Amino acid sequence: MLVKLGYEAHLVIMGGFAPNFTFHTAQDLSHLHPDLKHSGQFSLDEQEKLKIILDEGVTIYPEVVVGNPLGAKRIVRYFLNHDGAVTGHKSNFTKDDFILAYTSLYFKDPHHVLNKPITDNNFNDTNAPIWDNRTINATYIGKGSNYLKCHVIENTLEIAREWPATKHELSLLLKNTKYLYCWDNLTQLSADAILCGAKIVLLQDYQINRLSGQLGNFPYLIGTIRGNRIELNEYENYESDRKSFIEDYKFRLNNWDKNVNESVIAIVNFFL
Repeated sequence: MLVKLGYEAHLVIMGGFAPNFTFHTAQDLSHLHPDLKHSGQFSLDEQEKLKIILDEGVTIYPEVVVGNPLGAKRIVRYFLNHDGAVTGHKSNFTKDDFILAYTSLYFKDPHHVLNKPITDNNFNDTNAPIWDNRTINATYIGKGSNYLKCHVIENTLEIAREWPATKHELSLLLKNTKYLYCWDNLTQLSADAILCGAKIVLLQDYQINRLSGQLGNFPYLIGTIRGNRIELNEYENYESDRKSFIEDYKFRLNNWDKNVNESVIAIVNFFL
């Protein structure tokens, strides 16, 4: 986008195990999603301020970057997780940094919250069997194995990162799934399953508070393992909560451009 507007812009790729950076000048826009190839609508005053900021430069670091390795004058830190959760090292942000957060659960009182639901048109309940007629249950372990010993629940199919192989195949499975047992309580798969009409069963209830707030009114059941069986806390408002979640999900998706514009204006006003 910055290149399209006439500015010099670089994508900086950080090595996973060392503070090494490689620079990629994004001159070719063909790899960008079509919906991301347009700029926001700003007033003349906002455009003037934005030009000043862009001319002098802004660096956006994700929370995994420690300090200011590029020696940037103006820094935006985008917290896509809790500070230090991924690398074990805090970002060492300062009061001079603009704090942008995916959700206020990741950073208390950020300057702005910016998130867009990750979605795919395959994930919906169109032409899916009604819930009572579904015959498949599934298990997903994911990041749950980082916290405790996990296993595939008896008489369920295991969903893994390598299977099903495509989004379409995954959506077909989820549209026929009754219960999805999740050891990973913070995964996009849960949202995909809800959109397809499955019920989510969380097996690590100590993490459940991470699913509220900006991530939506997340509908879920708590599963307690008792030997070879699982006790569920079924509740009658699940379907209405699911519909509310989907409405909020679509609202945030449809208001993405507006939220981006508000983020840009907030950043500009912070530094000027």
